[in-house]
Amino acid sequence: MRCGKTNCRCKAEPPVLHGPYLHWTRTLAGKTVTRTLTQEQASRYQPWFDNARRLRELITELEGRSLRVFSTPRADRQRAEISPGRCAERQI
Repeated sequence: MRCGKTNCRCKAEPPVLHGPYLHWTRTLAGKTVTRTLTQEQASRYQPWFDNARRLRELITELEGRSLRVFSTPRADRQRAEISPGRCAERQI
């Protein structure tokens, strides 16, 4: 990152940037929100970040499966649909 000081090393050629910084970025009400975390916060929140990443992966997988099912002809779709009990078999 570069700072606002005019004579700082981050403005040199080549620049020596500040950091490393730990950032948590997300979208809130359609706007990007970034928060700088301390090392302690990053360590404490890491399992939450891992869970959120896994949840996004599962949602993407579910969306892909749904698109594949609905893009097949109707007769094939009826054979490919998952029975309600099958979801309980999969470990998440």
